[in-house]
Amino acid sequence: MLDEKDLQAIENLVDQRISASEVRMTETLTGTLTEMMDEKIQASEVRMGEMMDEKIRASESRMMAMMESLFMPQCNLLAEKMDALEQKVVRREEHERVEARVDVLEAVVKVHSIEIERLKKAE
Repeated sequence: MLDEKDLQAIENLVDQRISASEVRMTETLTGTLTEMMDEKIQASEVRMGEMMDEKIRASESRMMAMMESLFMPQCNLLAEKMDALEQKVVRREEHERVEARVDVLEAVVKVHSIEIERLKKAE
């Protein structure tokens, strides 16, 4: 039969085994919980990133629409005014041609003025 020492040894052995089992279970649960938490955090970060990307794209879209509605009419008006100015502006070639004609006319007027003065003196 078992005496007090034997029962005490069995109790110690059972306590050791139970403690070791508890340690293993805690490590397993802690590892599993850590893995689960990591997975959930990672999934949450992915969802948040996707939501932020979507919100950024929506914001960019609204901003582009606003800019287009504000600036495009002004750009179109500016382009129309530039076209109108371009039609009124004399081209360089035409300006040079007119300038050459004016130079000839000035020379002719000078010659005619001299001749008119001579004719007046001759009278």
